[in-house]
Amino acid sequence: MKVAFHFNADDPSLGCIYGETVNRIVFNALLRKRNLNLTSKVFVGDLLLDVCASEAVVRESDEAHMCISCHMDDNRRLKLFEKWLMASLKVWNTLDAQKLIAVSDNNIYVVCLESIDNDNALFLDNALRNVPSYLGAVGVNEASEIHWDLYGTMLIALGRIVNRQFSIFYDEGREPFEPDIAGVDGFDKVGTEKLDFKYTIFDKYHDYEHARRIAEWKEKCGSMLAFVADEAVSRLSDAAPGIGDRLWAAQTCFESAETNEQYAQVAVSCRRIFEYVIDAVAPVSDQPTDTGHSIKKEMYKNRLFEYARQCKVSDTNIDMVTIATDNLYLQWSKLHELANKGVHAEVYRSEVRRCFIRTVLLLDDIMAMHPQPFDIRTDIDLDMLKR
Repeated sequence: MKVAFHFNADDPSLGCIYGETVNRIVFNALLRKRNLNLTSKVFVGDLLLDVCASEAVVRESDEAHMCISCHMDDNRRLKLFEKWLMASLKVWNTLDAQKLIAVSDNNIYVVCLESIDNDNALFLDNALRNVPSYLGAVGVNEASEIHWDLYGTMLIALGRIVNRQFSIFYDEGREPFEPDIAGVDGFDKVGTEKLDFKYTIFDKYHDYEHARRIAEWKEKCGSMLAFVADEAVSRLSDAAPGIGDRLWAAQTCFESAETNEQYAQVAVSCRRIFEYVIDAVAPVSDQPTDTGHSIKKEMYKNRLFEYARQCKVSDTNIDMVTIATDNLYLQWSKLHELANKGVHAEVYRSEVRRCFIRTVLLLDDIMAMHPQPFDIRTDIDLDMLKR
């Protein structure tokens, strides 16, 4: 999600050059996260309510000359402030409304991260709580025109964070800031990156309508993926009652992982989740293979094919069964290979994240093959009878 962090720019603790100071406060707080994994563009600048509230006024005009000045309407500014505050309170936010109202006439400085997950956003928000000038964070919704105006068009594209590295943006006619002036000198490595006029009037995709469509897509896609995850637990827990605990354990391990060995364990867990579900929905007798092992990789294609046939993926076209089976087997093979890779080579967080997502989508494929309810297989606690 896109999140903006707000500061009272007129707070005496920030000094005269408040932008540099706030940037450094935010980035140093973020860099204190031990297992930081973040790739995001960074936008900074004042929350320009005054500009939005200004109107062009013609002072003098004749055939040859026209004098135009801008007039800021206090009533219009107050209404825009209220509109912005109401729009911000409708999305994820940690704003202190009373503190905001108290500084409504002050300059408000913003550090906005274009793409940050909930875990990192909460970590950063908590880390900033003790900063006197901090006002709170807002999940930016660019389907709202006031959010688009303030965060999408009026902030400066400062640079890009990639974990503990920072690239400062520059363009033709605009040299990159020095790291200390930009407040990014705390990163392990600081470089530069050319914007090529992105986020300017020359960028044909930089407008409200395009931003609105992206914001709507993000919301709907998030709801769709959340439904898939919810259905995976709801439906599959009938046949595989331990699925919820296994998914929770893998997710918890992924979120707390710091070493490659821990990430490798998540990949192994994902593979075992898939095998556990297949064993539950398509159980077979525990017969050894020619190699002497009861479950081997080469067995799963036949088991998946039999499962697809029993589910009657297609009553008339056996090729459809083959296609469905091949797709499942291919995805399972990727899980298997990634899990084994962790034993012999480095496994990175991004790979394991895809592994986890692929596991959930595999579970969705299994459910799609079986439109009818799964048979309920309860794991009974017989010890209850002895109590």
